[in-house]
Amino acid sequence: MVCMTPEETPPPFTLEKAQRVALVVWSAITATVLLMLLAAASMSGDNSPVPSTPERDAFLRIFPILAAVNLLGSAVFFRFIKGRAHKKHVGIATKDLEASDSKRHMGFFGAMAISCALHEAIAVLGFVLSLISKNFADSLPYIGLAIVANLVVFPSRRKLEKF
Repeated sequence: MVCMTPEETPPPFTLEKAQRVALVVWSAITATVLLMLLAAASMSGDNSPVPSTPERDAFLRIFPILAAVNLLGSAVFFRFIKGRAHKKHVGIATKDLEASDSKRHMGFFGAMAISCALHEAIAVLGFVLSLISKNFADSLPYIGLAIVANLVVFPSRRKLEKF
């Protein structure tokens, strides 16, 4: 462990470093969603209908609501963090700009990672639904939504620069 004196500052979280780290995390979470798709396909059974019960139907009606809450929460959280990062960046002296950029990049990384985790939770709902219903097709809307939502927050250089 390297100890720094108060006068020393850690190296900045540069744009390139932020993009590289964010891309690794984004790739890992997206790969997990794709693995859930494969697992749902192999574990969902023979696609024969499962008998309907009031408890099961009530439980399954909650899934779309939970997916919508996760998706909305992800979008709101991402915009909230972006707004905070922008407010703190405005009016900063040039000498402090590099440190401010580093904080913005870390803010993007945090917002992207939490958004992807919320998207992954949507995929988990689809995976569980396919196991409950023994029907692979039931998982597709949830896992598809998670993949599309992850593509929206893909950590491109342009998005990092605009954050």
